[in-house]
Amino acid sequence: MKPKIKTAHTGNEVETAAQQPSTNILASLAAQPRFEKLPGAQAAQAALELWHQSQAVTVREQKQVDLCRKHYVAPLEHLRPPKTRPASFEDFLKCVVQGKDEGEQLHRFREFLRWKIQRTPALYGIKGAVTETMLLNAEQKLLADFQAAEYSPAKWQTLALEFRRYWAQHTAEVRSRAGKKGAAVKARS
Repeated sequence: MKPKIKTAHTGNEVETAAQQPSTNILASLAAQPRFEKLPGAQAAQAALELWHQSQAVTVREQKQVDLCRKHYVAPLEHLRPPKTRPASFEDFLKCVVQGKDEGEQLHRFREFLRWKIQRTPALYGIKGAVTETMLLNAEQKLLADFQAAEYSPAKWQTLALEFRRYWAQHTAEVRSRAGKKGAAVKARS
């Protein structure tokens, strides 16, 4: 656990790094114009508080960087990159969607599109209750747009990340339903 100190200036507790600043760093901070009206000891204390606050900010920012890496960068590292740039829809199916053949890949992608449309129908021009016909029309239009598009690295990564999150959620739901069904069959026996 990282130590916390209560700052005299603000009275707030801040999480600090385990190390303390060197005397050179502390002297540089204490020499700032904002501390020139304070006596030496108070200037040094205020400089120490400032250093601890900056360390707390650094710790928070590092946590943000780690979260970004975990949720955005790491999932993309396991994807095969396309062989050519800009990539095609077929490249996206092979490298990201994956499946035993093109038919299975397209089926998975269409399920993803359906899920996407159902989550935010207004983005796809659907107002009110979503009917099966509206859903199918929006899916076909969106699929045609994706098939015609060329995939820049940014578009590829954004869509790949969204698909991978969907697919992980989808497979977890399928496993959960299968487990419940198996438990129900066992209970009847």
